[in-house]
Amino acid sequence: MTDETKVTDLDDVQPEAPTEPKKRVTAKAKQVEQADPEAPKEKGVEVKAKTTGNGLSGQKVDITIHNGEGDAGKLPVDVGINGYTWRIKRGIRVTVPREVVGALQNAVQDSYDSSGVTRTPVPRFPMTVHF
Repeated sequence: MTDETKVTDLDDVQPEAPTEPKKRVTAKAKQVEQADPEAPKEKGVEVKAKTTGNGLSGQKVDITIHNGEGDAGKLPVDVGINGYTWRIKRGIRVTVPREVVGALQNAVQDSYDSSGVTRTPVPRFPMTVHF
């Protein structure tokens, strides 16, 4: 009987063809490939990505967040980006990633005039950026 005419069922064991072991792709390798998809992919050569690993640029900026009104205006400010959190004390000059400054600049609240008609966006956390 030839293989073409042989009847098989699901319990028959099929001979396994030898396969090459799968290559493990680490998170670092995926990050490198995403950072530069055109990078050479040679064996034994590791390509370094130009990232800090947390999605931030690595650039630092000095800022001072000013005190606000009432007791809440004296509390530290918590800023979170990409799963990382910074607790920034008010009234002191601190060094933070550049992206934290962007997050603070985007934090605005609406203020209305005495008639309640005219809306004005106001920074939630007034600060000074030091150069």
